Amino acid sequence: MIGVYVNVGAITLGTILGLLLKKVLKENIKNTLIQAIGVCVVIVGIMDALKTTNVVLLILSMVIGGLIGSMLNIQNGIEKFGKAIEHKLVKSESATFGKAFVDSSLIFCIGAMVVYGSIQSGLGDPKTLYTKAILDGVIALTLASTLGWGVILSIIPVFIIEATITLLASLIAPYATADFLAELSGIGGCLVFTIGINLLGIKEIKTANLSPAILGCLVVFLL
Repeated sequence: MIGVYVNVGAITLGTILGLLLKKVLKENIKNTLIQAIGVCVVIVGIMDALKTTNVVLLILSMVIGGLIGSMLNIQNGIEKFGKAIEHKLVKSESATFGKAFVDSSLIFCIGAMVVYGSIQSGLGDPKTLYTKAILDGVIALTLASTLGWGVILSIIPVFIIEATITLLASLIAPYATADFLAELSGIGGCLVFTIGINLLGIKEIKTANLSPAILGCLVVFLL
């Protein structure tokens, strides 16, 4: 579990540093930072999406996942959860709080590195999660300096997902083949790409409503 703790700690530290910077950075600098991270997220998403070897599975997963997510209105549920916690803690409204929580949670929780790194950590090798921790810490710093402290709440889903996979590593490992990780990266890359589009303000995409697409990959390889 040490890899999970390090990842959560890096996000927490990055958020704290970002909040400290938020108080001294000018608005134009904040905008530039969010655009920079948005461009990087888009590029990472494209790189991961291109790893897929089964375009049909990718398309079907995204379409069916989007249908399921929209019917369940997952995005709205996550945003309400974030707002409820915000009210409990500070009793105030924040225009960017929900966006910070949703975007950071999706960035940190989607991708093959989450699955592969957590499995490795559960089998005694946390190096991949250490690498992910560095990346997540930098992203958390940037997002917190522009969108605010809602980023810190992302440690909740990060811990739950990574801890669960880590504890079940011995059972999941046989299914974490190269083909599985390639398709997981492809679907995850598409989802990450949409987050980058959101950060750049090009188009507001409800990425959380598309997140069930990952289940398509899981179902195919587990059956």
